[in-house]
Amino acid sequence: MCAAFLLIGTAQTLFAVLSAALIHECAHLAVLRIFAVRIDRVRLGAFGAEIRCRARTMTYPQEILCALAGIAANLFFAALLARTALHLSWESGYIYAGAHLTLALFNALPVQPLDGGRALYLFCCWLWESVTAARICGAVGLVVGAVGVLFGAWLAFRAHGGCFLLIAALGIFLPQLKRSSA
Repeated sequence: MCAAFLLIGTAQTLFAVLSAALIHECAHLAVLRIFAVRIDRVRLGAFGAEIRCRARTMTYPQEILCALAGIAANLFFAALLARTALHLSWESGYIYAGAHLTLALFNALPVQPLDGGRALYLFCCWLWESVTAARICGAVGLVVGAVGVLFGAWLAFRAHGGCFLLIAALGIFLPQLKRSSA
């Protein structure tokens, strides 16, 4: 992903995205620490970090807060950076604000393994049993993925908007399709 950003963007864009991702993951870790959860390991992957912890003692509301902490941090920094850019006439600040906003909106999608999907699953488990929660989340994931693929294809072919949204949507939709057929 970093190589793709360097090919299509600038080093500043790459730094903006990486700093937004770092703040996002640090927010998850901070909330886990607030709830005194032992963190076993943090592993970096192509689509972000995977945090392994012992969350057996956490309530559903606490787990939901942990899942949404990264999104909340990104929204906060997006607003802060955009306001700072406006008041200081700091044009580059909008790049950083946009990186935070994009990361927040993407992670808020109600699709597992994204944070929004995790929060939806936990909320459904809080209300119903885990099998029903998994079915609901699977159906939501399929719908969101399908809409994303259709919009990405329309944007790529009809509006000549590039294929990055289509690729991202396929990356969301195909695993959901695989889960639903299993």
